[in-house]
Amino acid sequence: MFKKKEIKIEDDFDFNFLCKILDSGDFNNTPVTRWFDNYISDSVFRIKEVHKSRFLFLLYNLLNEKYNLKKNLSDLDIFYCMTSGGKSPPHSENYDVYIIGVQGKTLYRVDDKQFIVEKGDVLHIPKNTFHSGIGLSPRIILSLAIKN
Repeated sequence: MFKKKEIKIEDDFDFNFLCKILDSGDFNNTPVTRWFDNYISDSVFRIKEVHKSRFLFLLYNLLNEKYNLKKNLSDLDIFYCMTSGGKSPPHSENYDVYIIGVQGKTLYRVDDKQFIVEKGDVLHIPKNTFHSGIGLSPRIILSLAIKN
């Protein structure tokens, strides 16, 4: 499933907003790809379990109402990159993932299909499906994991 402009994302959800989230709590924030001392800004970063943030609690509940119909265990992470070209290698997850575009453009390859995810777009990646992403611009995405 891929839907354009499915979710309304507030205009202030930007890199400054990420700083506000990180400053508000004890969130695990790690580079997940291409970590080099001299090119740290080219890395893709992950902020784990942002559904615990008071700033994202309502959005997390809305996403669960729309996509977690069986009310399975779920969590919400943010992935971001401050430069174009940040990418994730092909991988799969043992749970369903819903990618929600927040800022920028990301090209996702899911099996043999390609999708460009932008602000408000939702891409469903079924469990055990190989996928990868590459930022076509600096980007922020939400990743809703539904453990089934």
